[in-house]
Amino acid sequence: MTGKVSDELEAVVRLEIPAPDGTIRALEAVVDTGFNGYLTLPRALIDEFRFEAAGQTLATLGDGTEIRLPRHFGTILWL
Repeated sequence: MTGKVSDELEAVVRLEIPAPDGTIRALEAVVDTGFNGYLTLPRALIDEFRFEAAGQTLATLGDGTEIRLPRHFGTILWL
C-alpha cells in the first residue's frame, strides 16, 4: 500500500468505494497510528453507500475509554 503524508503530517491513503449506482468513488483516508484493521467512516458516507448495519463493536479510545460504536458491512477497495 502506498500513500502520502499530508501538510498536517498525517498518513493518507486512497480508497475506492463502489456506489449503489455502480460507479466507483475515490476518497482519501487518514490512517490512525493505532490502526487495528477497522475502517471508520463518517455516518453520511455509510448512509450514502447504504452499508448494511451489523450490530455494535467495542472501541478503545486513546485515553483508554471504551465506547460502543455501530458496525456496518460494505465494500471498500484498497491495497
